[in-house]
Amino acid sequence: MATEKSYADRVGRAELLQGTITGFGVPLIPSEPDNAIPVYEAYWQSCRTKNETIDSQAESFSVQTGQRVNHTKVMKSVVTRVQNHVLSVKALKDYWKTTKIAGQRITTFKPTKTKPPVEGETGTEKKKRNKGELGYADISNNHKAFVSILTSMGGGYTPSSPDLTIATLTASRTTLDDFNKDIGVLAGALSVGRIQRVNMFDKENGLSDRMISLKKNVFSQYGGNSAEYLSVKGIKV
Repeated sequence: MATEKSYADRVGRAELLQGTITGFGVPLIPSEPDNAIPVYEAYWQSCRTKNETIDSQAESFSVQTGQRVNHTKVMKSVVTRVQNHVLSVKALKDYWKTTKIAGQRITTFKPTKTKPPVEGETGTEKKKRNKGELGYADISNNHKAFVSILTSMGGGYTPSSPDLTIATLTASRTTLDDFNKDIGVLAGALSVGRIQRVNMFDKENGLSDRMISLKKNVFSQYGGNSAEYLSVKGIKV
């Protein structure tokens, strides 16, 4: 499996090939349009941009999944505090059992940091990631049901702490929903981006093919024993 470093190195070698060729005393005459240096440069630059985009998306994915874990832990803590509040108010004793059961569906959840899609991801890996995402979706639904129970208490539910109010709890769930949505979008973008990158580097007329063609162009114009060809021969494609 190719790594981020290996893709960056390949772009670096593509740039090196161009720099070496443009340093020839006698300019290279392109044997085909794609071998023209401006065209070649535009292509490897697009590969670099793809690398940077994927790096940025992967970093954002990592940050947001980490923040979601922390946010979910806070949500669990607040739910426990709400349960204790309900338990402490005699007028709400009839709601205790349903509050306890609904809250347990949230507090027993163990939030984990979802791994981003990787190149060559197996069906098992994708299934595991999707299962984790469904867990967070369930927490959102369970939290909504939990708040509905509190709402049904009417004026009886009047916590003194602003952290426990219906409005704050609702806003907290909205934040979780936003995390879930953004992480899902990033996961999709990363999956598509990695497939596109494989095509850009390794499929027909990709970066490797273009480097090979350019080196052949040098061979044909200057000769296999020329200083020009020997200077590019060892550049790995």
